[in-house]
Amino acid sequence: VPDIKAKAFIQLCMEAHSESKHIRRLSRFSVVPTGCLKLARRHLPDSAHRPFQIFLANDARMMQRLLNAALLLGVAIALHVSTFLVPKESLSDAGEEGSAPGGSQETVWTSSLTERVAFSMGGVYFACTGLWVALTICIRVPLNMEAQHDADISVTKRTSTGVLLLLQD
Repeated sequence: VPDIKAKAFIQLCMEAHSESKHIRRLSRFSVVPTGCLKLARRHLPDSAHRPFQIFLANDARMMQRLLNAALLLGVAIALHVSTFLVPKESLSDAGEEGSAPGGSQETVWTSSLTERVAFSMGGVYFACTGLWVALTICIRVPLNMEAQHDADISVTKRTSTGVLLLLQD
């Protein structure tokens, strides 16, 4: 039983090491072509040509802040919509306040400014969420592909070892 726990611990350490190497490669990635890289390093701040370094520095603190900003923006959008999106007043005097034939009420913004603010906050919210998803994909997909490749190699080794043992008999 201790051997199994030790092997599991070593496997987790190897996975963590692989992830840290991949994150280091991503943080060193530059959008500037290789020929101009020396010039870019000399005259541009790192954030101008190394997009992942901004988000992956200090234990991915900026990715966490981006996620928190999206959460707070989502709460702000909910408060804004609940405050400024009101039911449309019905002109009928039958007592059915804005009831549509399907039973739903139509809503309107209190002003065009509040509508523009809501759509702007929604756009920023989707941009934050999309950026976070894109960064997560850039981190996770290569790691999953590497794990799949390692699994394929281990299956191939086991198969070839089995064939060799059969041939020896």
